[in-house]
Amino acid sequence: MIGIHETDVLVVGAGPVGLLTALLLNERGVRVQIIDEQWRGAAHSYACGLHPSSQTLLHSLGLMNSILSDGLHLNTVAFYEGARRHAAVKYAELDVDYPFLAVLRQDQLERILAEALEQRGVRVGWNQRLAVLEPKDGYVEATIDHLAKVTAGYATARTEWTVDRVATTHAKFVVGADGIHSTVRRLTGLDVETVAPPQTFAVFEFRTHLDRGHELAVVFVDGTANVMW
Repeated sequence: MIGIHETDVLVVGAGPVGLLTALLLNERGVRVQIIDEQWRGAAHSYACGLHPSSQTLLHSLGLMNSILSDGLHLNTVAFYEGARRHAAVKYAELDVDYPFLAVLRQDQLERILAEALEQRGVRVGWNQRLAVLEPKDGYVEATIDHLAKVTAGYATARTEWTVDRVATTHAKFVVGADGIHSTVRRLTGLDVETVAPPQTFAVFEFRTHLDRGHELAVVFVDGTANVMW
């Protein structure tokens, strides 16, 4: 057990939502701690589409130059049934500061957000897993496991994660940004209501000689919905 850390808000989950939440809180002078049980952020693309309102929010944090240099600018979203084009939404016709859809990889977005946090003196606590949440008088006591990788096994060596030490945080508020299998939701006894059966999605990233310009295409064909740019 190590010392007790005091903060205003504990953010659990260091994906785009958690990182942006921590940034916005810090920007407003709120003390924030952010943790994630993974040892790093996203390692795959998981493309993110940032709409004009999201870009305006990121502009207020001074991050749009980095995002625009890393991302694609899509001016039009077109809808197809097979090869037949039915309709299109033209972002360029919107009277907004950023009249386009900015698309970039999730790992790029997370890197930009995490670096901005670190420049403001807030570091993501990687390898830190929320274990217990206990409401107190005026605050929440969070028990956090600090994970470390160790070598195990005798005949065949292997590595596994184990609890290296345990820390305690006292926070006025806790934000659960830890995904569909949220530990925060489980520890607080909150249910999740599903609106439809689970679906399977596949993501492919590749180079092509086709010039799609600045259009995102939504294609409905053979009972599937496909998005490409």
